[in-house]
Amino acid sequence: MTMHEVYMRKFRWQYEDACAEHRRLNNMFKDVMWYNFETHCRSWGTPWPTSQPESVVRMRSQRHRRFFNRNRLLECTDVDWWYRGPVCTAPHLPPEVVLVELRLAKAEVRRCEEQLTAAEDWAPGGLLYKELARKYRKRSQEAAQISCSLVDKNERRRAE
Repeated sequence: MTMHEVYMRKFRWQYEDACAEHRRLNNMFKDVMWYNFETHCRSWGTPWPTSQPESVVRMRSQRHRRFFNRNRLLECTDVDWWYRGPVCTAPHLPPEVVLVELRLAKAEVRRCEEQLTAAEDWAPGGLLYKELARKYRKRSQEAAQISCSLVDKNERRRAE
C-alpha cells in the first residue's frame, strides 16, 4: 500500500467519523429541543393549556467510547437517563449546550471534506499547489522589485 493510499484511507475514516458524530449530535439536539419545549411550556398561560404536572418527561444522555481489543477498534455507547420524571420538577436544559457542540461538529465535517482531496490538491500539479506557487511567485517578484529599487537608491546616493 502506498503512502497516498494510507493517507486517503485515513482521511476517509476521519470524514466518516466526523459525519457520525454530527448525526449523533443532530439527533440529540432534536431531543433537547423537545425536552426544552416541554419544560418551558409547563407554565405558559392562555391560549396554551397548562401541562399536566404528573406527565412524564425523559431526556437521555449518551457517551461514546472507543477502545482496542485484540487489535480491533471497538465502539461502545453508554446510554443513561439525564432526567426521567414529572414535568413539574424537570430542570431546564438550554439548547445552546448542544448547539455549540453541533456547530463544532459541522466545522469538523467541512474540514474533513477538504482533507479528502488533499493528497491530490497539494501534490505537485494539484489545484491548491498551483495556487500556492502562483501566490509565492507573485510575492517573490514583488520582493525582487523592492530590493532592486533599494539597490538603485543606494547607487544614486554613492554617485552623489
